[in-house]
Amino acid sequence: MELLKDKTILIIGLGLIGGSVARALTAGKLCRRVVAYGRDEAVLQSAMLDGSIHGFSTELSVVVPQADLILIAVPTLTVRPVLEVLAPLVSDHVIITDAASVKGSVVADARRIFSDSLHRFVPGHPIAGSEQSGYQASRADLYAQRKVILTPLPENNPVAVRTVMQLWQGIGAEVHGMSTDRHDAVLAGTSHLPHLLAYALVNTLVDRVSETDRQRQVFDYAAGGFADFSRIASSDPVMWRDIFLANTNATVNALDAYMETLQHMRQQLLRADGFALHYDFSRAKQVRDDFIKRFRHGVAQPLTANNWPVNIIAQPGMALRGEYRAPSSSALAVKVLQLQAKVDLVSSYTGFPEDMATQAEVQSLRDNGALVVGPEQGKVTIYGAPDRSRESAAVPATVTARPVDTELPADGLLSGLMILAASVITSSSMLIKAIDLRGVPVPEQSDVGSRQSILQAADQVAQLAPSVLPMLCELGVNVHVVRKTSLPWQTADVEVSTAVSLQGREFDLSADTWPEDQLLILVVAGLLSNGETRLILSAPQATSLLRRTKAWQNLGASIVEHKNGCVVISHSTLMSGQINCHGDTELAVSSLFIAQCVEAKLSITDPGDIPSRYPGLLQSLQDLGFGLSLEEAIQS
Repeated sequence: MELLKDKTILIIGLGLIGGSVARALTAGKLCRRVVAYGRDEAVLQSAMLDGSIHGFSTELSVVVPQADLILIAVPTLTVRPVLEVLAPLVSDHVIITDAASVKGSVVADARRIFSDSLHRFVPGHPIAGSEQSGYQASRADLYAQRKVILTPLPENNPVAVRTVMQLWQGIGAEVHGMSTDRHDAVLAGTSHLPHLLAYALVNTLVDRVSETDRQRQVFDYAAGGFADFSRIASSDPVMWRDIFLANTNATVNALDAYMETLQHMRQQLLRADGFALHYDFSRAKQVRDDFIKRFRHGVAQPLTANNWPVNIIAQPGMALRGEYRAPSSSALAVKVLQLQAKVDLVSSYTGFPEDMATQAEVQSLRDNGALVVGPEQGKVTIYGAPDRSRESAAVPATVTARPVDTELPADGLLSGLMILAASVITSSSMLIKAIDLRGVPVPEQSDVGSRQSILQAADQVAQLAPSVLPMLCELGVNVHVVRKTSLPWQTADVEVSTAVSLQGREFDLSADTWPEDQLLILVVAGLLSNGETRLILSAPQATSLLRRTKAWQNLGASIVEHKNGCVVISHSTLMSGQINCHGDTELAVSSLFIAQCVEAKLSITDPGDIPSRYPGLLQSLQDLGFGLSLEEAIQS
């Protein structure tokens, strides 16, 4: 924790949160001194006597000049007046952070009060606490293996971010990164709403269930379930009043959704719909059981793949319409994360997947001390490792340049299948974003723009898997480039409309080992093309491809090996029926697209774990016009 060792840390507010930080810092000898400010001198004296702090004052003007880092640990609505008092007192080199439960209001106040020095204000929120409050409830191990969320601002100096990160990591916390908006929306559901419900439940029992002259007698019959659920109603009313007033909109949104669910369940009760109640209860039980398994003893367990117990019914929908932006492949995303975590830069990327492999890599980087904000709606910001020879203990007064967003190319399987589907489904018109353009001729008259990537390791990252898009163009897909970017890779937004017809071709791919997801695209293209499409492959790859597509062949797909390594695909009309994918997620996804293009109704069983591999995919496809529905798989 070299960024902390010579620092004096000032804690403003020595309650449960601030007091626990003070105890942990001092016990671990993580910094030079810990000083505190508060209004209750008796509490400050107590902390001084038990050795948690090295100095204190009830006047900020006394302790602020001593501080190198300031932690504001007061109720949410009290942060603003504290910032206003700090503004004329604090030096430019001093880092400021907070522990408020709502970030949007705090960041808005900081932008107004520290408009010229946002580089050193790093918002944070420890997800740890207790229904108890006050310094007497504080303890040094409160943050051990608990989460702390930082919501860094674009203006933040990386040294300031790393210093605050080391503070929380030094006292045992697991640091995560989020945007302020996502933080407030997520916490409104997972923390703020449960507290609101706990307060409301206790008051409901007192006011509506008890007899008017024996209000509290109902609690004589309360069991452990009530004690567990209502525990957080013992939390500090002042703190939670401030939280709800500061995060009203996000909490109301979560509350409205909850009220809709309650109304839905009310109707089930009135209808005596036992099947619907059992389904909803079972679904909630499984989600909650999975949560408990992953967070045993409050510690996040590694992400693991689970077979998805659902069958997908895929059938032709309507003409495809709209925009589609597939996330990047997890392999590329993981490579970018690994490279940029080693570079002394703050790097931002769009198009990041939120699949299991990427999330696991993000967690691994966090476990090793890196800060990754996201993935969040496809965006990730990576705070790379510092160059220790250049890093200063003080935060420069200059504002750090904001990182440039670098666009990652879309996943080859999803984008290739979408281009193909939009080309053959009648009257379709799609804008497909961030397509990997390598090997595709771009007309001179297209609107071409360029920008410089900030990647220092561009050559390494640019080693992408081969793309079949040039071959799809040879078959006849109608792709028009509307925007092109110049990066270590070429990406473009393309318009795709219904092609007149696709014509089979021969492709000699034997010189390379092609990714099988790209070969699946070519097989689907061959099934939809007039004539024959010949793929000349190595003998082992041909054998593997034929074995993998056996389920399609069983429903009428003409996929045969004519001679050693030559796979011939002919235009086919598939019968409706069942495709057992045996856990092959890529085959299941490809089957979704086949069903849209060949007028077949397919029941896709054992489809792997699509939600973990391609989260949000099924909803996106439905929104674009795909005919998809789900049914619970019958377990043998």
